[in-house]
Amino acid sequence: MKLAVIAAMLLAVIAGCGETDGSMKGDGGEPTTESGSWNPVYGALSPRGSQIAFLGTPRDDPLGAARVLITGGDPVVLGPETGFARDFAWSPDGTAILIAFGEERSTSSPTTYELVSVEDGSRSVVEPHVPHVTAGIAIDPDGASAVISAQAPSATDDSLDLWRMDLQTGAMTKITDTPGLSESGPSFLDETHVVVVTRPGVADRGAVKIVDSRTGEATSPSPPADDIAWVSASGDGTIAFEVLSSDDAEAGIWRAKSDGSDQERLASKGVRSPISDRSSAFVVAIDASDAPTTSLVVVGE
Repeated sequence: MKLAVIAAMLLAVIAGCGETDGSMKGDGGEPTTESGSWNPVYGALSPRGSQIAFLGTPRDDPLGAARVLITGGDPVVLGPETGFARDFAWSPDGTAILIAFGEERSTSSPTTYELVSVEDGSRSVVEPHVPHVTAGIAIDPDGASAVISAQAPSATDDSLDLWRMDLQTGAMTKITDTPGLSESGPSFLDETHVVVVTRPGVADRGAVKIVDSRTGEATSPSPPADDIAWVSASGDGTIAFEVLSSDDAEAGIWRAKSDGSDQERLASKGVRSPISDRSSAFVVAIDASDAPTTSLVVVGE
């Protein structure tokens, strides 16, 4: 779904420990949602919840190149320096962000990765061994690799599979192989498992699944509907997800335990693309009620 959302919006390294201090952190350790002259497409809290990174397009040029930014005063652009940003993921210690981007606006062009330091902006390029187009990335809790939802050029359909990519060498290993299904938006639930949305196609609505990132084995929790647009996980064993529904009682952003129990709606429809960080129950959402202008919103405190 991220792939489809980004396309629609565009067309209408790791060092130290703990998070960095300074101008890119919100006052008093609290995240700021000010996006300045940028329209957020989606955002993510840092592992400690004190900063927000977001992918955005210029407010004065909706067709301009998307970039990944950090909030705090005037948002700071992290990258990419060229091309068009497609996705990003925080490192587990909050010191760096992995940015996925393509040199062309088309989402069919191969993806390149940069690991960018939040502290000083230094960057290193990660060249994947298997050319692909990404629809979601998450860095493994050990910081050494990333789980990627990707479509390889050799794919015979539009399906997306999960891959593991070494952040030093770019070596890639396929985790799942499910022709006809797209597994997108990985987010780590614990040291091993990721939550994804499984769809018949990239742009279709889907259902939540929990996948073992080592073996590819999957289980299905029970959210309130099968019209799931996005899902993410937090380190306290909960998931946040968005339900797309014509029923006002179901539509919106929800939070639940990873088995689907203790469901709680955090926001009604009008917000989209929930992303929760790994260590808290905060969720960063996109408020599109004042379309075409969008803004960052923190819900679920």
